Amino acid sequence: MGSNTCLDAGYGAIAMGYAAIYIPEFPTLAWLRLDKGARTRAVAVIDGKPPLEKVVSFNRAAKEMGLSHGMSKVQADTSGRVIFHPRSLHEEKEALDLVFQAAEGFSPRVQIIASPLNEYAKTGCPAAALLVDQSGTETLFGDGRSYATKIREALQEIEFHSNVAVAPNAEASLLLARSYSGVTHVSERDVERKLAPLPVSALRTEMSTLATLKRWGIRNLGELAALPETALISRIGQQGKRLQRLAVGREDPP
Repeated sequence: MGSNTCLDAGYGAIAMGYAAIYIPEFPTLAWLRLDKGARTRAVAVIDGKPPLEKVVSFNRAAKEMGLSHGMSKVQADTSGRVIFHPRSLHEEKEALDLVFQAAEGFSPRVQIIASPLNEYAKTGCPAAALLVDQSGTETLFGDGRSYATKIREALQEIEFHSNVAVAPNAEASLLLARSYSGVTHVSERDVERKLAPLPVSALRTEMSTLATLKRWGIRNLGELAALPETALISRIGQQGKRLQRLAVGREDPP
């Protein structure tokens, strides 16, 4: 796969899978990479024109002070202890290039799936997500867990804390990287069990569909997977079949 800016023993001799890299609060990390003096402080990245700036990203210290995404700067500034930084797409693009180059050290097939520029991940905060084709890398980097660990360590060396998940297909790896901290590795045998407790809101689909599932009392992917397929399709169409396949980790790569 080319760039697009905006496993386990069960796999056999050649590793077949995808590693998803998920980096939350990417605008903050892109800034702090350049401003080491601000790293020990509560910081937030803001976007918009005065006096209507909104908080788009922040670090852990700011979160502990009660900051949330979409909060106005006026609301966030009540303590007087938060350092604000205007959002810089130039900083973010440079940072994304560094992350991409690090990922290319593990496969020639890397794709940028999400960035703060396209907000593909739709998780409520600006994040970056990349997809790395793991196929044929086992000789160099070991099994899926070793592969994910080495990618995460390489990103930590350039000061980007991330979640990395390796799974048999791309959609499953992206779901897991967005949902679990640190390193996650699942085989084809275990992927459904690992996905089951995730909320249905983790799926990328229309809000109306999520609202329908909520009315039915479907809270997580395990409950979605257990629904009768025919009845699900009759009520919400073919997207029901697609979502159910995602819920059990059987979707094709995007």
